[in-house]
Amino acid sequence: MDKLRPDVDKEPKNSVDIIDANPKGWSGVHTALVEACRLFGEGGSAALPQKAIQAVEFAHSRGFESSDDDKRTRFTHIPSVMAWQDAMYAMNELRNWRFPDELVCVAWLIECGGLSMGRGPARKKTKYEDGVKKYIGGTRRLYNRGEHGNGPGWPQSTVWNPSDCQHFR
Repeated sequence: MDKLRPDVDKEPKNSVDIIDANPKGWSGVHTALVEACRLFGEGGSAALPQKAIQAVEFAHSRGFESSDDDKRTRFTHIPSVMAWQDAMYAMNELRNWRFPDELVCVAWLIECGGLSMGRGPARKKTKYEDGVKKYIGGTRRLYNRGEHGNGPGWPQSTVWNPSDCQHFR
């Protein structure tokens, strides 16, 4: 049993099981991230939180709804930031995901919130956008070592470049 996440053994650990647990929620995240890729492709100087907000608005316009429970992630309704982060690392190994870390950060902002987003389980804690390498990269290192409360059975997480992501093409 893990001290950080006592129920981690019950969590889905691979992308197929993660999607099966909440297909609409993960589709909402993916829809928002594809829109964020488009926004990155347009250039401009909008900061990551502004891109996240625009991506959420786009997902809403496509029928995806944000959770009413501010203690859960936006589209996937996961109650633990750590559990959602680990699921995101597993999802990001799928060929039609493979988002670079700046986009993974946008996903964290969309789902977990933070100070700049004003909602979500991390709303009072973090400004992920101020430390992409620290938050995304540092958490990935813990995750890949099984020290993020995740333990064995999770896939390794890869650092992807924009050229690896089909949505940047």
